[in-house]
Amino acid sequence: MTMKILLVENESSEAEDIKRVLGSLDYEVSHASSGEDAYEIALNIMPDLILIDTQHNKNEDINITPRIKELEIPVVYLTSYPNEIDIKSTDPYEYVVKPFDKNELKVTLELTLYKNRIFRKLKASEEKYRRLAENSRDMIYSMTVPEGEYLYVNPSAETITGYTVDEFYNSKRLLLNSIHPDFKDYYKKTWEQLLNGITPPTYEYKIITKSGNEKWLYQRNSLIKDDKGNPVVIEGNVTDITEQKKVEEDLKRREVEFRIEYKKLLRAQRVAEIGIWENNLANNDLHWTEEMYTILGFNPNEPVNLKEVIKIFPHEELQRFQQAVDGAINDNIPYSMDYKIVRPDGLERYIHDEGQIIRDDLGKAKSMFGTTQDITRRKMVEKSLKDSESKFRNLVETTPDMIWEIDKNGIFTYISPQSSFILGYTPQEIIGKNIFSFIEPGAVGRIKKIFNTHIKTFRKINTLEVPVYRDSTELTLEIRSVRVRDNKDNNEGFQGTARDITERTKATNQLRTSIKEKDILLQEIHHRVKNNMQIISSLLNLQITYLNDEEAVNLLKESQNRVRSMAIIHEKLYQTNDFTKINITEYINSLVNGLFYSYSIKNHINSTIDIDDVELNIETAVPVGLILNELISNSLKHGFAKGSGEVCIRLKNIDDKYEMIVRDNGIGFPKDVDFRKTESLGLQLVNNLVNQIDGEIELKLNHGTKFIITFPELTYNKRI
Repeated sequence: MTMKILLVENESSEAEDIKRVLGSLDYEVSHASSGEDAYEIALNIMPDLILIDTQHNKNEDINITPRIKELEIPVVYLTSYPNEIDIKSTDPYEYVVKPFDKNELKVTLELTLYKNRIFRKLKASEEKYRRLAENSRDMIYSMTVPEGEYLYVNPSAETITGYTVDEFYNSKRLLLNSIHPDFKDYYKKTWEQLLNGITPPTYEYKIITKSGNEKWLYQRNSLIKDDKGNPVVIEGNVTDITEQKKVEEDLKRREVEFRIEYKKLLRAQRVAEIGIWENNLANNDLHWTEEMYTILGFNPNEPVNLKEVIKIFPHEELQRFQQAVDGAINDNIPYSMDYKIVRPDGLERYIHDEGQIIRDDLGKAKSMFGTTQDITRRKMVEKSLKDSESKFRNLVETTPDMIWEIDKNGIFTYISPQSSFILGYTPQEIIGKNIFSFIEPGAVGRIKKIFNTHIKTFRKINTLEVPVYRDSTELTLEIRSVRVRDNKDNNEGFQGTARDITERTKATNQLRTSIKEKDILLQEIHHRVKNNMQIISSLLNLQITYLNDEEAVNLLKESQNRVRSMAIIHEKLYQTNDFTKINITEYINSLVNGLFYSYSIKNHINSTIDIDDVELNIETAVPVGLILNELISNSLKHGFAKGSGEVCIRLKNIDDKYEMIVRDNGIGFPKDVDFRKTESLGLQLVNNLVNQIDGEIELKLNHGTKFIITFPELTYNKRI
């Protein structure tokens, strides 16, 4: 894409000369003869850059720069006397002194355009993240360590703590004075951990706000260290979880109360098996306690009506019951009787009823009130086997899971009433049907294969997730199963339980999705860090082209190589699924190739790389990469004195440590120099990095220079 340049020049001949030069550089050039014209033209064409000749325009057009800055268009000046004009006050991007070199002009223009693009991106990024921070409900902060001075605090700090942003900036560690007395020691211990470079990723504590209120806070930290590994800044965010804590405490209290009452209710049900009822005689409106549903076998989630209740009485039992009720109404005496019912689920139960009539002020029967007790076990005590079966059935029908049984052909022979709530089918609708008719068709083959293995290996199925349908809704059931065998060990079928885990499965899938999104975000962060380091490397390289001082060039190249060594690590990290480790073989190959290219090594120096298949965590890989960068750079710069030779890099896993060797067969390390105490920045950096990874370094001078470094892999500090 051709870049548009607006040239501001009031001398027509001079303007034509400059336009020819710019045209030869493939720029699209527009011309303005005055500052006022330049502003109007800039509004219309929005050029990529404005070039002003100050020699002829003098201060006239410099005065328009503030107006042009509103358009965010970069300005470059052409001048023969830069000291005579206060160019700096106009805040230009660059200026070129006339007479200028064509290539110099091109580099200056390209650099200015590049800087403008970077500036726009950085400005947009800064505005985006500042808006996010300023609008966050959480308190977001940045604080120096160990001084405790706040570098940044967002407005939510005042909402959470009651202290203004200015109060945070003007007071060190303001939150410390707000810590609740119960958490003083805990917070002090946490601060000591921060000073020692140990940052708890998250912690909860309580404060007293400026207005005297107590609040619970949830804090997340990120520690920033300098190039020596010393903590310098702690960043994080603080969430007000006071309401959440109140809800949690209330839930805990209610849960305890509920468990106590529930246990009482269970004991009462087990001991008495009594339900309470009331019947409005005017409209036969029934009101039951929960135990009545259990006793009479009705669905507790469905309303009860007298017509359905009458159906549970055998004919002769209904006549007896009706006579007792009529007698109570007519004779005004309570009734007490035993009778047999057949519940909707087909069970015969023996019932004992106590009832009495409630009358209005005129003596008219208004309603009946009484109790119903299941006395089946008392009636059937002589039939112990049947009683045992009844107890088992009660247990099965009150558990929240479905209890089921199928024969060897997969046909349901029994299923508990919970099928009504879980599958939407009553036991009567399910018994006699094949189990696979309820399973999602795409999963039938897989489930059959598992059951066949179940038969052959005699193993239990402890957890098997099975997709089923309830109407048009897909559910996920967790199946547990055992094989039923006869006396000859032949398969007769299966017994088991089924639990609805649909919501749990959804939550698990959402969690997996969230984790995947965080992995992608982390991958993007490494990618951006790598790109930013490459930009820094490119800027250093661009600066090198402007330097004639060889020492300065070498220093910038060394800095560029160090940046590149760290950029390669981030490149390897975002290219893998594991953000905690990198393949050191690939990394070292990339590093060596980059260094050979950086120092323009041709064929006179060869490299030999002998590395085990090793993966190092990022805590260890970064220092190792920087050590290799320095030692290999030293060999390439000083080891051969323009002669030929070889640089060897070796990394081996020995027991629980690693041995790394960097060797060359060049002129050798100076014998009168102590590499541990040298003033060389590179060797000082090597020694510091070896100490950082708890390693040991040794130098041997036989046939060249040989550095031997042994080190363990540092413990990776999890950040997530």
